[in-house]
Amino acid sequence: MWRFRNWKDRIEKTRKLPKWQWFDLWVLGGAIVGLGVAFGVFCLVQFVLFRNGAVLLNIYRVRGDTKPSDIITMTATALGGLTIGAVAVMQYRKHKWEEYQTKLDGDTKTGERLGRAIEHLSSDQLHTRLGAIYEFKNLAEDSPRNKENIVQILTAFIKSWRDRNMTKTLPQDIEAAARMLSQLTRGLIEETAKEAKANNFLRPKRKKFVTEPSQCVFDATEELSYLVARKAFQLTWFSLRAEGLALFRIRLNGASLRCATFKDSMLIGANMEGAELEFSNLNNGNFDGANLKGAALSFAHLEGTSFFRAQFDEKTDFGEGEGKAIIDDKTLFDPGVREKYFDYDET
Repeated sequence: MWRFRNWKDRIEKTRKLPKWQWFDLWVLGGAIVGLGVAFGVFCLVQFVLFRNGAVLLNIYRVRGDTKPSDIITMTATALGGLTIGAVAVMQYRKHKWEEYQTKLDGDTKTGERLGRAIEHLSSDQLHTRLGAIYEFKNLAEDSPRNKENIVQILTAFIKSWRDRNMTKTLPQDIEAAARMLSQLTRGLIEETAKEAKANNFLRPKRKKFVTEPSQCVFDATEELSYLVARKAFQLTWFSLRAEGLALFRIRLNGASLRCATFKDSMLIGANMEGAELEFSNLNNGNFDGANLKGAALSFAHLEGTSFFRAQFDEKTDFGEGEGKAIIDDKTLFDPGVREKYFDYDET
C-alpha cells in the first residue's frame, strides 16, 4: 500500500483568522473621534478669536457678527464628511474581509480535496486510485499554485511502484499517473520559461539570464525517463517552449521533442540519449557535456550553440542534404566533430 499521509501536513494548511481586523476597527474609530474633537476645539477657538476681532489661519478679516450657529454648521458638515469617509473605509475593509474569508474557505476545501485524493491514492482498489489521479488533474486546474505539490505526489507514487516492481508492463493507474505527470511537468517548464522571458523583457539593459525550474521538475523527468528507458512509456512534448531555462542534468532520454525550442537555454550535462529533436531550435544554447547519443537532430537550428564535451555516436543523426542541421561559425564542437558529421575540413 502506498503511503502519502505525511503530505497532509505539508499542503494547504488552514490559516488562522487574522487579528488585525478588530485592531483596524479601533484605530479607525479612535482616529475619527480624535479628529472630530480636535476640529471642534479648533472651531471654538476660531469663533472666540473672531468675536474679539482676531484672525486665525485666515488671510482675510471676518465680520464681527459671525453667529455661533455658523460655527456649529461648519463643524457638523466637517464631521459629516469624516463620517462618510469612515463608512466608506469600513465598507472597503468589509469587502476585503469577505474576499479573505472566501479565499480561506476555498483553500480549506482545496486542502480537504487534496487530503482525500492522497488517501484514495493509497487504496488497494484500482478504480479508487484512478479516481484519485483524475481528482489531482481537477485540482491542478482549480488551484494552479498546487501544481508543484501534485507533481511531487505523482512522482512519489510512480517511484514507489517501480521500486517494488520490475515488470515492463505499466498498470493502468501508473500509466494514467505518468501521462498526467508528463502534462503537469511540461506546463511547469513552460510557465518558468515565460517568467524568464518576462524578466528579460523588464531588464533589457542587462545581460540575459536563465531561470531554473523547481526541483520537482527534475524529479518528475527522472521518473518519466526511467519508464521511457524500459520502453513502457513514450514521453512526447511536441513544440515544447523552454527559452532561457537552466535545465542542468535533466533527463529527457528517448523523449519526443520535435519542434521544441531551447533557445538561450542551458542544458549542461543533460541526458538526451535517443531524443527526437527534429526541427528544434537550440540557438545560443549550452549543451556542454550533454549525452546526445542516438539523438535525431535533422533540420535543427544549432547556430551559436555550445557542444563542448557533448557525447555523440554513430547513431546520432544530424540529417542529410536539405535536412542537415543548421550550424554557423559560432557553433562550438570538440575537435573532429564538424569533420565527422558535417564534412567540414578543420585543417
